[in-house]
This record gives sequence, C-alpha cells and structure tokens, in this order.
Amino acid sequence: MQNYCNIVKNKLNMLIRNMEKNVSVFVVDPKRDFIRKSELSFSKTMRFILGMGSQTLSKKLMEFYGFDSKMVSVSAIVQRRAKILPTAFQHLFHKFNGPSHRQISLTVTGFMLWTVLIFLLFLMITALITTSMLIPRVTILCT
Repeated sequence: MQNYCNIVKNKLNMLIRNMEKNVSVFVVDPKRDFIRKSELSFSKTMRFILGMGSQTLSKKLMEFYGFDSKMVSVSAIVQRRAKILPTAFQHLFHKFNGPSHRQISLTVTGFMLWTVLIFLLFLMITALITTSMLIPRVTILCT
C-alpha cells in the first residue's frame, strides 16, 4: 500500500513540475507572475494549497515548512495563491485523473479488488450458512 501511495504522490509532483515549466498558461499575468526565483515557487504554492486542511493558514504554513526560518508569511501565500488561475487546478485534476493514472490504479489495486470480492463472497456464504442454521425448520405433517 505504501508503494501505491508513493506512486500517486510522485505522479502528482511530476504533473505540478510539468505545469511549472509552462507556468504562463496558469497564472493571471504571464509576464510577471512566478517569473523570478523565490522561496514560494509555483510548484511549492500548488503543493501547499493542495495539502491545506481545515486549520488556520499560519498553522498550515508552520507544518509545511517544519518551523523553518525560511517560512513565508501568511500574506505572501495569499498573494501567491491569487496569482494562480482556477484553470491550473482544473488542468491538474484532469491530468491526474487521466487514463495513465487509472492504469496504475488498476494494476496496483487489481489484486486488492479480487481479494475484497472473494472476501465479500466468503462473508455472504458464511452468513447464509449461519442464518440457515439459526432459522428453525417447520415441518408440516399432512394427515
């Protein structure tokens, strides 16, 4: 299972890096946004946004940077987030859920799927045997 998690994570990171190579398509102002090298790159911003939970922005930043001194401010992340178009996330969603991801998913989870189906069949048979033993049989005698 851990191997599958790594495959999915690596695919997501690869897609984000590929998007960063053509960042002008995914930002509000292609001539200015994410052009200079900074601590909060396009890929780091995307990974941060995707990993956000229900905590406050400052707590998530502290977790993301591991309480490092290079941690950016909340204002910086809000400004960077505003520069990314919604189509960037749509593109990532469609690429991530494309045919190649389904292929990986089927090959890795195919074995698990059969295991689950066999287990469910086993439970159904066990339930049938158990319930048939519990139900008292009524015999009607014809006279």
